[in-house]
Amino acid sequence: MSSQLILQPDAELSNDAPIMNGANSDVNFDDSGTLTVGTIAFGKTRQYARILLRFDLSDLPANAMILNATLRLVQGGGGTLATGGTFVARRLTRTDWTETGVTWNSYDAVHAWTAPGGDFSTTDQQSVTLSGLNQDLEFNALTNLAIDSLELRSALLSLLVVGPEVTNSTFVNFRPSEYEIPEERPRLTVTYAAPRLTVVDHADGSGATATLSGAADGSNNQLFMQSFQGELADGEWASAGSLMGNGDVTLDLPPGHYFAQAVSTLGTLLRATPVVYFVVSDAQESIHTRCAAAVQARIRLLALSGVSSEQVVIEKVPAIRNRQGADAFPAIIITPQRTAMPTVAGTNGRDDVQYDVLVAMIDRDNQEPTLTANLDRHLLWRQQVARAFRNQRLLGVPEVINSEVEPAEGLLDDAWKRELMASALLLRFTSREPRGF
Repeated sequence: MSSQLILQPDAELSNDAPIMNGANSDVNFDDSGTLTVGTIAFGKTRQYARILLRFDLSDLPANAMILNATLRLVQGGGGTLATGGTFVARRLTRTDWTETGVTWNSYDAVHAWTAPGGDFSTTDQQSVTLSGLNQDLEFNALTNLAIDSLELRSALLSLLVVGPEVTNSTFVNFRPSEYEIPEERPRLTVTYAAPRLTVVDHADGSGATATLSGAADGSNNQLFMQSFQGELADGEWASAGSLMGNGDVTLDLPPGHYFAQAVSTLGTLLRATPVVYFVVSDAQESIHTRCAAAVQARIRLLALSGVSSEQVVIEKVPAIRNRQGADAFPAIIITPQRTAMPTVAGTNGRDDVQYDVLVAMIDRDNQEPTLTANLDRHLLWRQQVARAFRNQRLLGVPEVINSEVEPAEGLLDDAWKRELMASALLLRFTSREPRGF
């Protein structure tokens, strides 16, 4: 399955310009109204014209697998190509040339090219022969140049089009990006695949289904997963199946928290999907318990400064009396709180139920001289936790449609009495649930 990115810049976004040697070596032709390439006769002298084009591929997904890239230039405005000629598209090794400053001698009106006429590479260049005028020029094998620009050149594809540079007048004019008919402006079409992975919990203890979409037809796709124990890469990635192209893979897993990723291969091309976090449940745990477990997993993944995964715990009440030892603090204590059932919330067939989860953040020493450093770290914890949950769904609990965050320090008086630095956030999760049995 492939998608296309079509880049056809208008006058405001244009990045195209002709350049010419000889007497015009220091002249910028940005406003000439045409893209001229080839050999032009001025009396007994001959001058060569070339075209520079630049396209920004940054709109491609981060894991895009480029399958093809095609450049089309539309002829217009005359020329002298009676006997035909060969045109070559090459990669410019500089991407920082300026449209309003570029000349045969300079790439920005100030700095000189390493070689006059543009610094280019002949690797992966493409040649196309036209038999005469009134033919569009199409380079349909620029795939490697596009891949190179995406991986090595900040997604900027900069091209130099060279025409016949001979002793007789042989040139063609092409439409520029300023041309009034949008369809006739220079156009780069990039065909790509961007594999995506989703995982859906069966919610009955039988595991989950992983679905791969967006992968290239005929690609070989390997699925990998690992159980989540608090830190990504705590466990080892293990193979979880494979498939050709897109489709589903059933994951026979016990209840728990997991990460999954797919690696897609087509010939020499290789791309990985983003890592997916998912939960496998057995329908035996309450939604409130699952909310607390999802909060614990999410906070562990935040990797809060100075807090290990083992110090993010779920307890019945936010008490500190049983916490002992050198690693007892800092601690993030997660506690289920009240459940509310507003009578007017929900839809005609479903009710909104609110599940509160208290996140208590407790650290040693609220006295000087460590107050300033400890306070800043503590405030950063609160900021990170709040951002991870407010105004969004709760990963791992699909019933939750929204989350709210509010302060809840009043519940931690006991910690302050023991000279511990303590604060809390109350997370309120709204779950939309069926009505009745």
